[in-house]
Amino acid sequence: MDLKLLKKHLFLILSIVFAITAALNFFLFEKNAPRASQEHYVNAIRERIKTEIVRSKDELFSIGTKYQKAPESTFLNFEAVTVYPYYIFRNGQLLYWSDHRFVPTYQQLISNVETRLLSTDNSKYIVNTIRFGDKGGKIEIFSLINLYRKFHNENDYLHNGYNHKIFSTEPQQVSEQASKASFLNITDDKSHFLFSVIPPQVEKLANSNIPSNTLFLLAISILLLGVYIALWIANLIKIHQFGRAFALLAAYLIFIRLMMLSNSIPFIVYESNLFNPKFLTISALAPSLGDMLLNAIVVFILVGYLVTFFYRSNTYFNLSKTPKIFQSIISVVLVATSIGITSLFFRNLCSVYEKSQFTLDLALTISFSSLKIASLLFYIILSIIFFLINHLLCSLFLRLNKDFRMAVVKWLIGTLIGLAAISLIDQFRWIYLVVGFYFLLIYANRFPRFFYNFKYRTTIYFFTGAFVFAFIAMFVIYHEEQKKDFFDKLKFGQKYLAENDVLGEGLLARVVQTVQKDTAISTALARATLAREQTQQIVKSKHLDLYFDRYDTDVMAFDKNGNSLDLSEGANNLAYYEENFRKPEYKTNNPDVFFIDDIGNNFIKQYVAFIPVSKNNTLIGNVVLELKLRDEFAESVYPELLMDKKFAQTPETKNYSYAIYDEKNQLIFNSGNYNYMRKLPVSVLENKDLYEKGVELNNYNHIGKIGQNGRKIVISSKYQIWQSVFPNFSFLFLLSVLCIVFVMSLYTLKYSFRNMNVNFSTKIQLYLNAAFLVPLVLVVIITLSVINSTFVNNQEKAYLDNTKNITSTVQLQLENFTQKRMSRAFLEQEINDLAHDTKLDINLYNLDGKLNLTTRPLVYEYGLISNFINPVAYRRIIEEKENEALLTETLGSLNYKTAYMLIKGQDSKPLGVIGIPFFDAKPVLDHQVTEVVASILNIFTWLFLILLIISYFASNVLTNPLRIVAQKLKKTNLDKLHERLDWNSDDEIGLLMREYNKMLKKLEESKVALSLSEKQTAWREMAKQVAHEIKNPLTPMKLSIQQLQRTLTVDNPKAKERIERALNSLTEQIDNISEIANSFSEFAKMPVPRNETFDLVPLIQKSADLYAEDEKIALNAYIKEKEAWVVGDRQFMSRVITNLIINGIQSVQAGKRPIINLRLYKSEEDKVIIEIQDNGSGIQENHRQKVFLPNFTTKIGGSGLGLAMARRGVEHAGGNIWFETEDGRGTTFFIDLPLASVK
Repeated sequence: MDLKLLKKHLFLILSIVFAITAALNFFLFEKNAPRASQEHYVNAIRERIKTEIVRSKDELFSIGTKYQKAPESTFLNFEAVTVYPYYIFRNGQLLYWSDHRFVPTYQQLISNVETRLLSTDNSKYIVNTIRFGDKGGKIEIFSLINLYRKFHNENDYLHNGYNHKIFSTEPQQVSEQASKASFLNITDDKSHFLFSVIPPQVEKLANSNIPSNTLFLLAISILLLGVYIALWIANLIKIHQFGRAFALLAAYLIFIRLMMLSNSIPFIVYESNLFNPKFLTISALAPSLGDMLLNAIVVFILVGYLVTFFYRSNTYFNLSKTPKIFQSIISVVLVATSIGITSLFFRNLCSVYEKSQFTLDLALTISFSSLKIASLLFYIILSIIFFLINHLLCSLFLRLNKDFRMAVVKWLIGTLIGLAAISLIDQFRWIYLVVGFYFLLIYANRFPRFFYNFKYRTTIYFFTGAFVFAFIAMFVIYHEEQKKDFFDKLKFGQKYLAENDVLGEGLLARVVQTVQKDTAISTALARATLAREQTQQIVKSKHLDLYFDRYDTDVMAFDKNGNSLDLSEGANNLAYYEENFRKPEYKTNNPDVFFIDDIGNNFIKQYVAFIPVSKNNTLIGNVVLELKLRDEFAESVYPELLMDKKFAQTPETKNYSYAIYDEKNQLIFNSGNYNYMRKLPVSVLENKDLYEKGVELNNYNHIGKIGQNGRKIVISSKYQIWQSVFPNFSFLFLLSVLCIVFVMSLYTLKYSFRNMNVNFSTKIQLYLNAAFLVPLVLVVIITLSVINSTFVNNQEKAYLDNTKNITSTVQLQLENFTQKRMSRAFLEQEINDLAHDTKLDINLYNLDGKLNLTTRPLVYEYGLISNFINPVAYRRIIEEKENEALLTETLGSLNYKTAYMLIKGQDSKPLGVIGIPFFDAKPVLDHQVTEVVASILNIFTWLFLILLIISYFASNVLTNPLRIVAQKLKKTNLDKLHERLDWNSDDEIGLLMREYNKMLKKLEESKVALSLSEKQTAWREMAKQVAHEIKNPLTPMKLSIQQLQRTLTVDNPKAKERIERALNSLTEQIDNISEIANSFSEFAKMPVPRNETFDLVPLIQKSADLYAEDEKIALNAYIKEKEAWVVGDRQFMSRVITNLIINGIQSVQAGKRPIINLRLYKSEEDKVIIEIQDNGSGIQENHRQKVFLPNFTTKIGGSGLGLAMARRGVEHAGGNIWFETEDGRGTTFFIDLPLASVK
């Protein structure tokens, strides 16, 4: 095989070799091997388990050492900073617990092995143990590594599932039994079996059936193929095959993505939430947020390629050659495409809202999770793609449309067609019209022309794109929030329509039956004291299903005569309840259960159950159950911790107003701030939009719902679009601006302003922006820090003050209880009433740190928190005798504050510790800080936009005098007089003007002397040069004449031959002198080229035709334009082109056929470019700087004046001439000339 060919296709050959190796490896060795996804998943868990076990044991060793060195057994001496909770037991008695949320019993922890799996009903832990003796006692320290936790109810704060630090993706099952497939068994650091794991089956991911080694070999094969394709693309770009290069790039990237999706890569090798379909799934092509990001990056690469190379492709050149009618059609299609693509961006942003399992919205928040950051990164990439696509479309539109008026007509038609098409496919949204005007704006200002040259308009172009896309995102947020608000209000309305809870009624009927059969109830009713309290405890603990946690339940007990067993003042007897609730209109399918839904009940679901209790067919008494559906947001605590998420409502419902109407549209009840009587006409109730999408009226948004009984409820909330939406716009816009500034800063640091060719006006504008923005950013950061600190201090002070007030009340009641002046039941009732009045939860702890009493028992009954006090609170209050402690605690994903305070009696003896959790601490603080941040961002955005405008005009005002001076300097010429500049100011500009005027004066004085000096110098140099050049042929001329003189007298044939040769030589040398003299004469005169408007296309074509018939050379003409009008000297330009072609032919080595490529095309900057490319030997490195100097030549007999004259003529026409050369491959000369406007 040819070595050169082998080298060219080396990476392709290696790719094929690795692909074949992967196939052989699969069929010969790994056909029955575990799948790569399963093997990698289990191996990753095994390594994490071993790592965490080692860490846990290191912590245990450190704690054991600390214990042995401790002088006494106190919490302070046992306290250590650890990753995992630990518990210290002495002879089976708990001495210390590091985590109060879960405290296992000694019986659960004890085991003969050092490391084992602990399984409970709701959790799984790995337990590490260390044991040693101490003063005759047995010390055991246990460390728990959480594997799995299941809560009684799952909601926004409490999430069931496995520890994501170990199981990045939840397995199907973790079993204590060893698996037959050994690779599924997990062992500890000493290879002892712990548990087996069954890998997950992620439905929304395509599970790879390829084993690990085979997948690795395939990955190398694809990578090598990518290197080969990259080199291929680079070669195609070099030979201007941009279309083929793009097709190749797109095919490879799409192939890579399909391979990754079909094999769940990178999820099977990098188990991150980013690629977990549990959090976001849109389609098979975007099964996760990470895959959406990768897809966006692929699109970004392809669009970036088009922006970089499309304007150099044949397609781009051919567009301008198409007939006018096709150009008009293409222009319309470009505008319609811009609007159509915007709808795709809109749907992609909506997908982040609609298809996610958790909140991944783009709205402003204080905390940023990894998924939130990823969604914002997705937004940034989409905004860049949006900008580049519209840049590309508008660049084409700009090239095809020079006439602004006709362009506007085409834009209008394209916009209407685009909006109509979207309306048919989806629906019209006014944001699409905004994008249409954005397209017109960037066309009108010719913004695409500034994309490749860094000007201040470049930054405005970027910021305008960021502004428009942030506007689109703002509309998405508004659109999705409107949908969310609609469904939240329907859910809210369902609750307040007071319709029957069928499931609840069935369960309540069962409760009636079980209570009647419970002998403990009849015994409690017969008690002489505390009969009602005992009955209530039995009913709530034994008979009420967990379903009724969503109801506030009250249990009343009566004797057989109907007298209340509640000894408190004002207790109603049985007759009261029967008279008010045992009514025919309240009946349900169960004769003992009644459902109350009248006006007086404020339309809260309420059930009353009458339960007669008998013993031996003799009535002992009656129990009445009263259940009211809990208003989740009537209190400041978070009862949704105790509720399943399907029952919870959003916090926004606290701000709702609502009204209920009967079948005849008569208002029968209303609540909230809105005045329904005067401000909601009855006609609105007949409007279908009220029930389908809502209506806006009097700055309120109203949603209606019709119940099964014909009643209607209208839920209303303030219509605060700008207060809620504009901060999100500001946040996203400034995020984009930050990214733009970051990229521009990196570019500036790399190339510096000097190399970027930034003009003075742009520098002023950028410096003004930086001078304003940098201090403003610092002020914002400092302000936020101070405000946050102030809010935190005020909040903590308020919490401690509330706790002090409650403690003073609890102190009296607790003293009465300890002195036996109050029963425990009465104490519980008093504490519950206090908690209800203060809307806070109250927990009382004994001095040993155990829970004594709580107003929220279900938190502890459900196992959300253990019955032990926070160990830090125990140390500070009980051991160190502090009076109060405010601690940050967590429950699930909820962070909150808990205030602990010591309760002292009148004799200053401690009675216990009170703990009051403030579950709303973080949400309230975040809400306050968010409001401040939103206000600052709004102000910042407006100031930034105003600054852009001010800096633009300010820089123009500041640089206008400089432009005047620059224009005058351009016109400065020794052949004419110049006007002085007047500036009535003593500033720096005035100083510049005065110096300019002095310069003019000196210039006039030296002009004459300079002219004489130049003439003398020029002629002196010319004389030297001419003398030198003429002297060279004189010697052979003299010798020839002398020889002629000697042979004239000889009359023979040989003599005549000599005379003829001599005369010929003399003639030839004389011709050389004549040619040299003419050349110097022409250079000395150097007449000024004429200025005329002419078409370059026929001139170039004519130059090409001169050599078309010469078979010794190959001249290829690539003329992309039909016409290219410029201003210059037509004849002179023809000589320049011909001279460059001749130079190219002469540069080719002997024996090699010259190939000349002649190209003509137009650039983005309204210039025409001519390329003359040869396949000669190239220009040597040491000659490249001298090519355009007069008298320099590398050709024998050359004058060295051709390229010097060519440069002078081209620059006189306002153009440039330069070259690119490569040794051994040839040289390309470039000429660019500004296009002339032809009327």
